[in-house]
This record gives sequence, C-alpha cells and structure tokens, in this order.
Amino acid sequence: MPELLEQLQNEADRPVDHFFAQVTRQMGAIGTRSFHSIWKAAVEQTTDLALTEREAQVLADLGRTLGRYDVEEQRSALDDTIGRIEDFWKAAIEERRSRGKVHAALGLVAGVFVVIILL
Repeated sequence: MPELLEQLQNEADRPVDHFFAQVTRQMGAIGTRSFHSIWKAAVEQTTDLALTEREAQVLADLGRTLGRYDVEEQRSALDDTIGRIEDFWKAAIEERRSRGKVHAALGLVAGVFVVIILL
C-alpha cells in the first residue's frame, strides 16, 4: 500500500498530490491508527482540495473500504465514489452555468440602467 500511495502522489497533479502525500506521511502510524482514520485525516488536512462538506465525506468514506476488503469490493467502492464525485462535478457545472446566466442578466440590466441615466 505505501508504494501505491507514493506512486499516486508522484503521478497526481496538484492538489491531489498533496492529499496522497498526507496519507503517505501518516502511514507510519498504521499500527496505532486505522487506515480509515489516516485517510479521513488526510481529507480534512488537505484544504487545497477545496471540497464541500458532502464531497469530503464521500472521499473520507472511501477510506473505510480501501485495503480492507477484497479487490472486487474495493473496485466497487471506487466506482461508487467516482460516480458520486461525477455527480458533484455535474452539479457544480450546472450551478456555474446558472450563475453565469444571472451575472449576464445583471450586466445587461446594469447596461440598460446606465443608458437610461445617460438619456
């Protein structure tokens, strides 16, 4: 597991590499702490991931399964987590799109207001 975490740390882009670095650093405590507690602490400590509370909880929950169950169950947990993160991504895009429309409408209204004042 430590080798895999180091490989992920080296291959990931920022800020994800920081997350895997946190997990890797804390793996020395694996005898006194569970992998889940190490993983969860890394999620909480890697603030540059800029996760919402729900997103952080989904990622933290993944640590309950990794390294604990057989390969198929771990793969299933990864697939589930990926699906939930994709849902968060789609919701964020939609929110950004709707906010963009609001900002565009406000810009238009402000422009019309300025024209009215100039008349």
